[in-house]
Amino acid sequence: MITAEELIERSWRFSRSTGEVIAADLRFEQDGSFSGDMIGETGWAIENGALVLSLGDGTVTNRFDRRHLVSGNLTRLCGKFVMAPGQSIYHFLDPSAAQAPMRESRFNVSMSLSGESDTVLVIFNSAGRPSEGPYTRWEFFDLPIALGLDHVRIAEVRSPTVYYTDKLLRLQSMLHAIIAGTYRRVVLIGMSSGAYASLLLAERLCRILPDTSFRTFVINPQTAHSQRHRDFITQHVPYGLAAELLTDQAVGMAGRAEIDLEIAVLGDSCHRHNVRHTMFYDSENMAEAYYVSLVAGLPGFETRPVPLGLSHVEGTIEIFNRNLVQDAVSDYVLARFSSQAFAPASD
Repeated sequence: MITAEELIERSWRFSRSTGEVIAADLRFEQDGSFSGDMIGETGWAIENGALVLSLGDGTVTNRFDRRHLVSGNLTRLCGKFVMAPGQSIYHFLDPSAAQAPMRESRFNVSMSLSGESDTVLVIFNSAGRPSEGPYTRWEFFDLPIALGLDHVRIAEVRSPTVYYTDKLLRLQSMLHAIIAGTYRRVVLIGMSSGAYASLLLAERLCRILPDTSFRTFVINPQTAHSQRHRDFITQHVPYGLAAELLTDQAVGMAGRAEIDLEIAVLGDSCHRHNVRHTMFYDSENMAEAYYVSLVAGLPGFETRPVPLGLSHVEGTIEIFNRNLVQDAVSDYVLARFSSQAFAPASD
């Protein structure tokens, strides 16, 4: 039995039984495509426990249905080249020499931390600005520079997006290590999937850092991803208006993590004295209004409707271009700097 999880978690060396290397660094993406070294095939899938590779027209070229233990815990996958049925041509997939898990290598963090301020700004990129290593185009790039804030920038690469759901525990651990004992105030901002990550990570962190104040400012967040909410969007929202939905596989990758913000909040509402959210959203877009309505009545949530009636992408860009979040963050930070009385519980 070959599983999608073991394929996605590492890079692979693709070779022929003759010893010829087809690809030294082949990576299997969650959406059934490839990255890394180029090969002739464009897609992959798991069928009855076997890995099949296919061309752009759907023609299957290889079927990997056997595995061999070659050294220690390393597994070689073996399969037949099915486009030459009269010949015994076999292909192999071996874990490549670069053993960094795929999810780690496709997750980008950039930070500037002086420790001289009591406030840190955390910015989550949306799926529209994915991680591209050192060439990542960071959203809200000028904001921490203009305000002179310590900051952490985070971007992910997934297609389709997973809204950071497969990284929640790792993100929580990383941000906890950065914040604890150093910063009294944390401002989290983002758009779309970055907005969702900002809201959920603030909710998770505020419980384990009760003496730290958390403040979020977000644009068009998707606040819930469980099946009933995805069904509502699919059945009631015209095509093209909503953000991309999580796939069942992406939801599965979140494991036991709570991915609906409403449930995450209500699960421990008595310990939420130190968190507050401001959500800017296109109130004339049915999908955006639906997501915001799920949390709008909960303690600590403030809504800022912007009537646009645009698609998710267009509305998000328009709200960003109006500098609503940038101005709100600036007002909050400057008010904090000018105040002599710091009281996290009253934020």
